[in-house]
Amino acid sequence: NPSVPLNVPSGEQGYVGTGSALPDWDAAFGDAAEGNSTAGNIVGSWSPTNGGANTSNSLGAGWMQTFSAWNPNREDYTVSVDVQWLQTGTTAANPKYGIYAAYSDVNNYVSVWFDRNSNVVASFGIVNGTAQAWGNCSLPSGFNPAVYNNLQVEKVGTTFNVIVNGTRMSGACTGRTFNILNGQLGLVTNDTRASFKNLHRL
Repeated sequence: NPSVPLNVPSGEQGYVGTGSALPDWDAAFGDAAEGNSTAGNIVGSWSPTNGGANTSNSLGAGWMQTFSAWNPNREDYTVSVDVQWLQTGTTAANPKYGIYAAYSDVNNYVSVWFDRNSNVVASFGIVNGTAQAWGNCSLPSGFNPAVYNNLQVEKVGTTFNVIVNGTRMSGACTGRTFNILNGQLGLVTNDTRASFKNLHRL
C-alpha cells in the first residue's frame, strides 16, 4: 500500500527514515526497458543524502550521471534544484555541472548546465539520436558558483525554458524546442564536483 511508510533497510546508504519508493537514485528506466545495458547507468561516484539531494565526487572528462527514480510520465512540469560548485578538474576542455531536465533514453534527452569558466548556463539535447546544438545564455550578474544557486527548467509541451535564481534567461539556452514527450530527471557533471539539493518537480 503506497500510503503505508516502510522502514528503510539498514543496508541502504544515505536515506534515513521511512519511505515507499527506493532506491531514490538509480539507472535510467528508458534504456533498461529497451534492453540497453550500457547506456543510462549511474556513472561516477555519488553520495546521496535523500531522494532530492546528492553530491558528485568524481573529476575527469566524461559525463558523470545519476537519475531520480521518480515517475517520468508527466509531460508539462518545472524541475527545480539548488546546486553548488565544489571543485573543477583539469581534464575536460569545458568542465560543467547540471541536470537532465528530461531523459527518455540515451538518444532522447535534454540537459541544462552551469559553466562557471565561461559564465554561462547552457542547454544541450539529443533527439532521435541527433545531437542538437549547444545554446548559451549569460549567467545573471553576481552569480556565485560557490554558494547554492537555484536552477529551474520549465517544460511546456516540447518547449524548455531556463530560470536561474528566479530570473528567466534570455538567449540561445532557453525557449528551445526539443521533441521529447517526457522523461526522468537526473544529475550530470563533467570534470566537476558539485552538491545538489531540493531536486523536485512542480
